[in-house]
Amino acid sequence: MGRTRQFDKLLPLWACYLDVILESTRGKSLIDGAYDKMIVRVSGLDMPLRLLSPYESFSEEVFRACRRALEQKHPEWLSARKEEA
Repeated sequence: MGRTRQFDKLLPLWACYLDVILESTRGKSLIDGAYDKMIVRVSGLDMPLRLLSPYESFSEEVFRACRRALEQKHPEWLSARKEEA
């Protein structure tokens, strides 16, 4: 949506995404790679969350909280992913 400049569709989705992430991560601020790994893993791919030292990654507990929040608040995002497979 961003590439095609459909900002009217992108920005509401981005706000929902941020809501889920901030709630799940409890506002913890990590490098982008930590978020990238969690997003890939929650999408269904078997991505390890671990980052190389000295960087900190999200714990399994935080990942599970993010997954639960996504399932509760936006189950259609996960069902859309399953339909694509």
